[in-house]
Amino acid sequence: TSTDATLYRVPVEAFPGFIAYAYLLLGAGVPTLVDTGSGYGNSKDHLLKGLDAIRTEFGEPIRLPDIKRIILTHMGPQMLANRDK
Repeated sequence: TSTDATLYRVPVEAFPGFIAYAYLLLGAGVPTLVDTGSGYGNSKDHLLKGLDAIRTEFGEPIRLPDIKRIILTHMGPQMLANRDK
């Protein structure tokens, strides 16, 4: 893009059998995660594996502590489950 920003889509199992997506935005200010997954079941593991894949497959030097902004596109109890993780 003209801003050199990169958006990565990370699939997470929000609920059994339902895949949702979190997005990682890099190169447009502070590293930003859009949505977090549900926190239920394997959602957190999927998010962490997705961030690891971005690091290993695309060479982005990103780790969970590097994310400085989280944007939630909608709110529900499931969105709050990962807030402290």
